[in-house]
Amino acid sequence: MAGFLICAGLTGNLLAFYPKLEQALNPQYYPTSQDGKRLDLASTPSGKAEAMGFD
Repeated sequence: MAGFLICAGLTGNLLAFYPKLEQALNPQYYPTSQDGKRLDLASTPSGKAEAMGFD
């Protein structure tokens, strides 16, 4: 019984955290921005529209 619960718990955790595990194990498939800098909100299209008063 304990073995089943351990197995179910481990496989459940793998399924729950699969996206984060996949990204950690294969970072080449999840590239970051080219220069590594974060964009400020005003430089994005939605930020510009928000600054102009559009919601």
